[in-house]
Amino acid sequence: MNIPEFYDSWRERTELQHEIERLRAERKVEHELETDILYFVCAPLVVAAVVLAPAICRAIFK
Repeated sequence: MNIPEFYDSWRERTELQHEIERLRAERKVEHELETDILYFVCAPLVVAAVVLAPAICRAIFK
């Protein structure tokens, strides 16, 4: 293997590694956003529904 071939293959591997790292970082950001939505939006809604359920049932079935 001569130097130009080595450099080309090294460059391709390096670019591929950088692309993989970029995609992992992107996925991490998406995962953090999904987690934040679950914690700060869905969880309070579930808690509110559980807390208000008895009052709603009393109002409906009175």
